[in-house]
Amino acid sequence: MEWSSPLSTSPKPRRWKRSCGENQMNTTSTPSETEAAELRRRAEQLLAEQKPRMPDTTDVTERLLHELQVHKIELEMQNEELRLGRDQLETALERYTELYDFAPVGYMTLNQSGRILEINLTGAAMLSRVRSVIVGRPLIDYLNSANRERLRWHLRETFREEGKVTDEFKIEQANNSARDILLVSVASAERGICRSIMTDISQRKQMDKKMRELANELRVVETRERHHLAQELHDNLCQLVAVAKIKLSQFSMTEITDSQTQKIQEISHLLECTLKSMNAMVFQLSPPMLDNFGLYAALQALAAEFKEQYGFDVHIIDDGLEKPLPQGWNLILYRAVRELLINAIKHADVTMAEVEIRRIGNEIRISVRDKGKGFDNQVLANGLYANGFGLFSIKDQLDQLGGSLAIATGPGEGANVTLVLPIPLPQCELREGA
Repeated sequence: MEWSSPLSTSPKPRRWKRSCGENQMNTTSTPSETEAAELRRRAEQLLAEQKPRMPDTTDVTERLLHELQVHKIELEMQNEELRLGRDQLETALERYTELYDFAPVGYMTLNQSGRILEINLTGAAMLSRVRSVIVGRPLIDYLNSANRERLRWHLRETFREEGKVTDEFKIEQANNSARDILLVSVASAERGICRSIMTDISQRKQMDKKMRELANELRVVETRERHHLAQELHDNLCQLVAVAKIKLSQFSMTEITDSQTQKIQEISHLLECTLKSMNAMVFQLSPPMLDNFGLYAALQALAAEFKEQYGFDVHIIDDGLEKPLPQGWNLILYRAVRELLINAIKHADVTMAEVEIRRIGNEIRISVRDKGKGFDNQVLANGLYANGFGLFSIKDQLDQLGGSLAIATGPGEGANVTLVLPIPLPQCELREGA
């Protein structure tokens, strides 16, 4: 007996089943009784549409033939579902592969020793190698030699911590150039491997470098202009005020009345205050002691100024070693120390502080300490001292010069702020080091 194909319409594909975090189609599990009953009902309905006459249940042969026909239709329906499911799975796999391989970041799977188990095409391009060559080799082979120990630490922390671990590395490329990458790794639920993402940050690093260079150029210009303005104030306005004060003192007190004498004294006092203010302004713009005798002498003069103006004692300690810093860098340290001492006067509730200047290797370290009431380090995160020069501005300027700022403090524990700047190597030494 012959009949046409019962599948005139495509049945709906079976629903996807989520298992172990991945989408898998339920094609291998045994259908439930409800599913089997529904499948048979649909098969008999299709067969009935083709053969309106119901089989004679008393005829064994006809009944067996009916069962075979129903079973055949069931198999065809299941095969159609499998075909549709396979097509959907292939489409999903194709999309996943495209998304994985051509993502804007590099994806890798590493084992605990750092060997690359999987990598997408973007990641292979970052390493400047063919993927087939990369898979199975240690990631450390592609890193700058100075970064290799850092990668070992990165992997140890990744498999030790539950969260993500982030680090920056330099990759040695095939053309002997270097590429900066940001590596973010997370230990996988599958024991002994981690998933890592590589992001190319070379352009960002280059922009940061250009910004630092521009900031340094602006700082040089600012220092030069400050020095020029201070010199103009000192050589012109301060001298004119001083001459006016001298001229005023030359009046003969016997030739003027008592009221005129009092006014002359008042004017003389105002000129003296003006001269002191202008000298203080000159000192803040560009301390002559800093230009002529260096940072230690300028800080000693600053300590004398604080003692006279505020009654605040500042003890300056210097190790006596040479500290060759550019003039602009010395000015940054001077202004930073001055700002920290003013903060101590305003907030620490003390009458003295200590400033220690040391050279350790190729670094200059200045510690500003007081035994005041201290403060909560969270004030930095909350934005206090962010106005004006402040701690944020100090840290920003030191960072741009390759230095750092560290704060050790707590409520009632005083404060110890350490400023660090590297000593720039002369050009000849840089060429020899290269």
